[in-house]
Amino acid sequence: VLRVFLGIEESFVAIKQAVRPKAFDWRRRGFSQNHVRSQLSTTRARYSKGIPRVSVFEATEMLQRDLPDQHPVIITGLQGEWSVVHKLESLRAESGQNVYLQVGSTDDGYRVELPMDEWWGYISRDSDGDDDPLYVLDDTILDDNLALIQSFEPPPMFVNAAFPDPFPGLEKDEQPPMRWLICGGTRSGSCIHADPVGSAWNALVVGSKRWVMFPPAESEAEMESLKAMLRLDEYDGDSMGIMSWFVDIHPKLSEPDMAMSCWEGIQLAQDTMYIPPGWLHGVLNLEPTIAITENFIPKQQGAWTI
Repeated sequence: VLRVFLGIEESFVAIKQAVRPKAFDWRRRGFSQNHVRSQLSTTRARYSKGIPRVSVFEATEMLQRDLPDQHPVIITGLQGEWSVVHKLESLRAESGQNVYLQVGSTDDGYRVELPMDEWWGYISRDSDGDDDPLYVLDDTILDDNLALIQSFEPPPMFVNAAFPDPFPGLEKDEQPPMRWLICGGTRSGSCIHADPVGSAWNALVVGSKRWVMFPPAESEAEMESLKAMLRLDEYDGDSMGIMSWFVDIHPKLSEPDMAMSCWEGIQLAQDTMYIPPGWLHGVLNLEPTIAITENFIPKQQGAWTI
């Protein structure tokens, strides 16, 4: 774990260098000073499909289909009376300098963390004007804090759709992480990727997110071709993030020679996104957000193999 015990300014410089060593000027493009955000929230690629908003009943029905017949949906009315925000505020008030949030990893795979107080300060300062801001994706804080884990309930529709014993033969500490707390300011988000394990749900508690998704390729060669067209090697978070991708690459999806199967949608607070297995997806925060996300192995897929 990398934790830097310096002044706030020096701490953020060291953290940023550890998370994104190829990025030398985090504010050079001035995304926080122009109207890019409002344009992104309304402009969809010409050939894309809209991710449908569906009811709990409709989503439950779709989860019974064969995996090739599933597609992303935004589910309304699924979250209950969750107290995630209240519990996070209480945790910060009680021990904000002693609770750490993961904001990335080093090239060697070590966690890079910031105290919760410093993280919330960063968000309140509009992420210091960074073009592609730091982003919390933490797989331990929920399980380490009983009050947080009790502040939400995984939707039964996904619990019922999950394979009951997804990791046979693996001890708990050998299993891959499956649940994360996600927090980010405007312009932050997840670069385009496919989850390595199963399906996923993402429950947005606060804020709004923009999603772009691409269905699974039929072969490894097709997947590599798609990644090259989307230039994912360049926009992988090492030097440029999802905000830069939306500004530079997303407009090209409206050009005839870049036409491809693409799904897009805006997720609002209290919405839950469902992502089927194998779908490439990227997420841009249109404002500060807090979300819970969890992977699960769908029954149709069976046990996960190494």
